[in-house]
Amino acid sequence: MGVRHLLPTILMAMLCSGCGHEPDYRTIPVRGVLTCQGKPVAGVQVIFSPKPGEGRNQDMPGKSASGVTDENGRFVLSTYGLDDGAIVATHSVTILLISDPLHPAPKGTASQIAPCLNETRDVVVSRDMGDVILNLGE
Repeated sequence: MGVRHLLPTILMAMLCSGCGHEPDYRTIPVRGVLTCQGKPVAGVQVIFSPKPGEGRNQDMPGKSASGVTDENGRFVLSTYGLDDGAIVATHSVTILLISDPLHPAPKGTASQIAPCLNETRDVVVSRDMGDVILNLGE
């Protein structure tokens, strides 16, 4: 099979490489601290999910950002690349306990975060924001 026969397939693949994907919206660096009942929690994933509106497509409001807390509960969000932040938008924030056998959460994290796992918050990501303080379970 010659290259001429593959050309239409290659062109179609290139044109559709963005098909069905959410648009890339501008991000702002976001960092913060997570506590549960006043204590910092390590090894927890913090997820910022943009809500529809504010000039974004209703069906595809944007890609979520996430970060993992360190031993002091600090996190830095990433969306499209490492530590690039989150989309400028209002976000619904949730947390997940990570169950990665290669990078397990510190001992006691599951019981410490249990009272806060079902709690969500809305956070506005904007150009002039400072660190995000997520005090859950209070």
